[in-house]
Amino acid sequence: MFRCSGIDLVPRGHDHVCARGFADEDATGTPGVTTGPVCTVAVPGPKYHDLASEDDDVWTRNGATRVVRAGHTSTFQGIRVTRDRLRHEAVVAAGWDDRSATGKEVGEVLDSFTVTEYDDGTKYVTEEGTPVPPAPASGR
Repeated sequence: MFRCSGIDLVPRGHDHVCARGFADEDATGTPGVTTGPVCTVAVPGPKYHDLASEDDDVWTRNGATRVVRAGHTSTFQGIRVTRDRLRHEAVVAAGWDDRSATGKEVGEVLDSFTVTEYDDGTKYVTEEGTPVPPAPASGR
């Protein structure tokens, strides 16, 4: 549904863990590069759940790849949109106890990615530090 509607970002909250992922069918085979909508989950407050195991969680059970996860950590989301790009950052707002193991201090970026859309509608989602693939040849 999201892909058919041209949706790039599906931000969510109130899950008590932080995460980012994408549908497995949007994988490109290149690490850090996908083609479809990105789902993010933020935790705005101090109530947390323990993280599910790496290989059996709501993402993997539903045909998705979880790229980033963090427990016992609150974040806020920063989103910047230009004509051909959407930039997303999850910034650490608080780590409430000794189970917050992100290695990040309050105010540091926990996760970031960019959605780039070319004139022909081709979209790539790239993680921080991953080069954006070139625009497809026009074929004209």
